[in-house]
Amino acid sequence: MIKKIFFAISLLLMTAGAAAQERGKFGLGPKLGAYVNTGGAAVFGLGAEVRYNISDPLRIAPSIMWLSNDGCSVEVSVDWHYMFRVAPRWHLYPLAGVSVNDIRGWKFGVDVGLGTDYAVGKHMDLSGGVKWLAEFADCRNPIVIFFGATFKF
Repeated sequence: MIKKIFFAISLLLMTAGAAAQERGKFGLGPKLGAYVNTGGAAVFGLGAEVRYNISDPLRIAPSIMWLSNDGCSVEVSVDWHYMFRVAPRWHLYPLAGVSVNDIRGWKFGVDVGLGTDYAVGKHMDLSGGVKWLAEFADCRNPIVIFFGATFKF
């Protein structure tokens, strides 16, 4: 279990270090998730997400979630967001990416979903959305409903 947590934190910190190169295009924040369609009861998660704007509409968002499954579970994902401005403070984005988790055994999969950000200040966004984890080792394919906040630097 310690090895899993160390590995997941290492991946997130390496990605965060690379993203912090360009000031003003980097964000970090907490994230909550509810995983449904897992083959049992819903699984809840608490984690963190790093965001880095590659260009004006495109960003990468690696995240880590500790899951309330039997024992200790973790999910590490890297998603791409393509931002569409709906209003001056509101964005919608489709997302696509990859993830690995150990909900009932280790699985690798592809993420597809839709999210939204709302700027509550110059340096803070509130986020929410839904994504589908198409996993290759299991036919359960969880759906994740997530909420979070991002502090922009």
